[in-house]
Amino acid sequence: QDMPQLLFFNGSENSVVKDNEELRQAIAYAIDSQAVRLGGGVPDGIGENVRTVGNSTLGGYNTQWDEEDYYDYDPEKAKELLAKAGYEPGELTLKVMTLTNSGITSAAAVVQSNLSDVGINMEINSYDQALFNTYMYDSTQWDMMIYAVPSQNGLITDLWLNAFDARSFEQGTMNFVEDEHLQELLVAASEEFTEESIDAFHYYLKDQAYVI
Repeated sequence: QDMPQLLFFNGSENSVVKDNEELRQAIAYAIDSQAVRLGGGVPDGIGENVRTVGNSTLGGYNTQWDEEDYYDYDPEKAKELLAKAGYEPGELTLKVMTLTNSGITSAAAVVQSNLSDVGINMEINSYDQALFNTYMYDSTQWDMMIYAVPSQNGLITDLWLNAFDARSFEQGTMNFVEDEHLQELLVAASEEFTEESIDAFHYYLKDQAYVI
């Protein structure tokens, strides 16, 4: 499968995760990706934990990323970032949206447990495909969304275009992020397709934590 399960953060004014990079990073560090994958029923050898927004099977994937930190599970760091973000433990409740699928909802339950451990409450809302397709473009419905984005041509930049190209969405990216620099880097990566341009997009998206 060239479709990684991604956790998108809502970049609209309707969510507290907008304009709070430290909160997004706190959530990212709070999540035990290995436990999430195993909890979702995907064992080693069949699936893997990826180190960018995209699978290692995709053209353009830089194997150097595998040697670097990618929000590796660190609940203590998550607690520190949550405090810096301005929230006390137990103060915040976030809504996550998933498809009604046993593997995905089981994985979401692991995320819910991870966030609870650092003091963030999470409500899981699961929908059938039709409702999900409607609500994913309704910024009032979710703070986080678990969704797999395809890459039609097997290139990592195709996946990025499908999720983040502002030319394809009414408001910014698939998750309502309006960031001109992100768009500039995306266009450069897709048109130039060099290691340098691909790295530039990867590292910027990683630092901003718009999605993990």
